[in-house]
Amino acid sequence: MKHQVFLSFRGEDTRLNSTSHLLKAVNDTGMNVFDTLENGDQLSLALSQAIAPSNLSIIVLSVNHASSKSCLAELSDIKRSKDTQGHIVLPIFLSC
Repeated sequence: MKHQVFLSFRGEDTRLNSTSHLLKAVNDTGMNVFDTLENGDQLSLALSQAIAPSNLSIIVLSVNHASSKSCLAELSDIKRSKDTQGHIVLPIFLSC
């Protein structure tokens, strides 16, 4: 099923606090959210395939977000979707 929203975040920084609250709030609106993926061999491919059909990406930018290669790859795919498909991007900056 196509996900309406792709939630990008660094799990080590935000999974157990900010992101879990945000995920619940977005799910409560009835939107279909892609927020997590099990570790596997084709992680980057699976993430790219989840971003492409989404209408919106919410990016939770935490202190260590840019130090994650997979988060940077997600940002690249999100930007590509924004430039080619009009994908909406909503950044959220966390200072803690």
